[in-house]
Amino acid sequence: MSTTTSQAESTPESRILVDTGLSKAAKCRVDSVDPNNARCLVENCPPERAVNYCHLVPRRVSWKEEDFMDSVEWYWNMRRGSLNLDTRRNIFRAGSSLHWLHDQHQWALLPPPDIVDIYAHSLIDVPAGIRLADRKAFPIVPDGIYEYRLIPLRDMQNVGISRQSTDNPPTPNSFTNCVYPFNEMPPLRCHIHPKFAILEFGRKLKKMSTAALVNALRHTPALADIYVIYEAWTRGVPSEDEDTESYKPAPSDDDDQDMDSDFDGASIQTRPGRVQRTRRTRKRPAPDDPPSPSPLQRSNQLARLSLDTLVDHDRDVGKGGWTKESLASWAATCAAEVEGALNTQPSHVTTK
Repeated sequence: MSTTTSQAESTPESRILVDTGLSKAAKCRVDSVDPNNARCLVENCPPERAVNYCHLVPRRVSWKEEDFMDSVEWYWNMRRGSLNLDTRRNIFRAGSSLHWLHDQHQWALLPPPDIVDIYAHSLIDVPAGIRLADRKAFPIVPDGIYEYRLIPLRDMQNVGISRQSTDNPPTPNSFTNCVYPFNEMPPLRCHIHPKFAILEFGRKLKKMSTAALVNALRHTPALADIYVIYEAWTRGVPSEDEDTESYKPAPSDDDDQDMDSDFDGASIQTRPGRVQRTRRTRKRPAPDDPPSPSPLQRSNQLARLSLDTLVDHDRDVGKGGWTKESLASWAATCAAEVEGALNTQPSHVTTK
């Protein structure tokens, strides 16, 4: 394999092997397709203001959730072990505070409705109202620039976002303030691929409390499709298909593979192979789950009684057995219960 190709031209075709941080080569690949010129996707602030490289699906999922990765690779019609989350199509630029809020599952990016429809319509209806993904029918949606919507998911009511114009240097009139639910926010043009946005959005929805999930579905009904697609993609590899030839890991040829080294290297690809994380003592990865809930969040969790519905459904029809219609019906039936729990305050709390 030639080593003279620009590092911006190729994404490694293997999962991340070691958590050594995002390489300069990977950053170069992101910058080569970013339509926002390294500015924050949401705030549009310049890179000088602590603008980070932000993963949609966290890179640590590669070694912490192997079954998840196996399933996604299967339904995305990929070889096992080949999905590299350091692809430029899974990384965007975000200011440090918004990066942190994204990693804490407080907001997500919703792809264009027509693209979501493409993936939703690729699912297969089977008896019992279940919708399943078909590996061979996975849609081919080209890379490109797409417009996304910022959707707040939790604890964003007190957060304001100041979006900057491209004026340099800025003036007092160069900023537009957006507040919850951020309807003033314009469409966000980005190079990330919609399949990664759907996958991460679904992953965030799956981690939400019952109260928060119901609230999100009621405010943004389109999220029902996101949830159903995510469930279909993460259902698990069918046991009878695990040895399918097209799913087996690609043969490794050490002499023909380049390493994804730092930017000053000439190589462009990571050596293929199954992900195995090595322990590092100097730096611990950021937690995947949100911090301990606040008192208000704990009171919201009273509404989790309706979570039994989810458990019963999974037991009866299997994981991934939700449809857009059944999800909407579930949300409607437990909405009153959720609102009752949310409106209940402890007797010792006084309102000024």
